Amino acid sequence: MIQSHQWLVLAPIPVDLGEKEFSPTQKHRVKIVSKLIAGISTQSGIMENAAERLLGLNISAIRDLAFKIKEGSMRSVVKELGAEAIQSDPDSLVDRLGERLNLVFKDIGLKVIHLDIVKIEVSLPDSSSFESVLPDDTPSTPSFPDLTLAEKDPVDPSESNPSSTHNLS
Repeated sequence: MIQSHQWLVLAPIPVDLGEKEFSPTQKHRVKIVSKLIAGISTQSGIMENAAERLLGLNISAIRDLAFKIKEGSMRSVVKELGAEAIQSDPDSLVDRLGERLNLVFKDIGLKVIHLDIVKIEVSLPDSSSFESVLPDDTPSTPSFPDLTLAEKDPVDPSESNPSSTHNLS
């Protein structure tokens, strides 16, 4: 005898976080534009988590939950890495965020299908104040004066690294 049943839709769930600004410190700002496609995991063990935690929720509620988890994960990863590390190696942000999302999503029965960081913008204070707040054990990078490009020589950032899925400014 079957008393009742429910379905979990296995269709991909797009989660657009839009542009969010995070502050790893009071002086630094990191703006990130990103998109995520999540889905109910079909992996044994994780699928049971989905049955326990997501059964009875509609797609909109699951999307909202994934949105909140992504925003919280992004905030903690930005704080862990810091603005300087994100600026010098933006791929570390993408990798760490993907790992963090998969770990948290497993607990509720979701998985990351695709994570796209469209744009990363890091705002650092001028180099002199930046170097003065570095701890003694942190290696400092030499500061270089800003160079302006002539109007006849525009540079498209996507041409210098065509495989990159994000822009750093």
